[in-house]
Amino acid sequence: MSENNPKNRIEILTACILGLFLTTLIAFFVSRVPARADATVDESLLMEISGKEAVDLQQAASRIFSAESSRQKRIQDSIDYSISVEESSYQAMLDSIAAAMNQLSSYMQSVKQSQYEEASFSQSLSAALKASREEEKQSSKAEASRQASIAASIAASNVVFIGDSRTYGLSFYDCWPRSHVFFTTGMIDYAPQMATEAAAMAPEKVIFLNGVDDILYFGYEQALGHYENYIAKFAALSPETKIYVGNVMPAASWAIERRPRLGGIEAYNQLIQEMCARHGWTFVDGMGGFTIEACYSLNGDGIHFSAAWTRTWFNNIRSIVGF
Repeated sequence: MSENNPKNRIEILTACILGLFLTTLIAFFVSRVPARADATVDESLLMEISGKEAVDLQQAASRIFSAESSRQKRIQDSIDYSISVEESSYQAMLDSIAAAMNQLSSYMQSVKQSQYEEASFSQSLSAALKASREEEKQSSKAEASRQASIAASIAASNVVFIGDSRTYGLSFYDCWPRSHVFFTTGMIDYAPQMATEAAAMAPEKVIFLNGVDDILYFGYEQALGHYENYIAKFAALSPETKIYVGNVMPAASWAIERRPRLGGIEAYNQLIQEMCARHGWTFVDGMGGFTIEACYSLNGDGIHFSAAWTRTWFNNIRSIVGF
């Protein structure tokens, strides 16, 4: 065993102490024996003293050894307890490290799962964006084709529209170029510049679409008189242009409830037909067989058309006029 072992050092120290103690006792008792003149000691007396002192010395040594053994046992028990406590602490530390490693493993697994889900989401998003861009690209192509078709129609036949806020929907919903749509949000008689500007283009065909505001402000007969004078003024400015006059589209039932004067539009359209017959202008019925309620959004005002009906109305007129 190593010399640094506490137990070895204790045993060596104990032996030294016992040796010193025995040597001291022997010297003490020897000094007490009377010296003879010839410097000799009676052997029997020496044996008697030595025997008695040896027994005492043996008993004393036994007691010292017993006490030392007990002390060494306490020391060893203390060392063993310390080792046990250290081993328990070490095991607890190992258990804590193992638990921390398990937590770290779980966290890394969750991070890995999160990264997988993020990658999957990114792929889905990328696919959706790609599909959206492709759809937008196709839509752009379709729009470009439609615009090309409109441009071709304009180039082949110079057609303009003149009318009210309903007519504005033709350009607002991209049915016809804004440059070829003249409109007013009030009475047509109050916008004489429209007729002048449109006539300056010397169009092949002009389509008049007017009526609601004039009817509301002037009534049917006076509105018709203004309308007739307006169209005649345009005809005088551009005599080569072929003139078409569309019927006034009826209002929805909920609009008529608020403005009862709009309930007579059917009769007003009859007056427009008679006016066209007098001047040789062409009457155009843009209704195309649709019901009145189909022309309007349910949450609309019952006067201005929905986007879908505006396009249907335009196509109806286009098929009749031919452009």
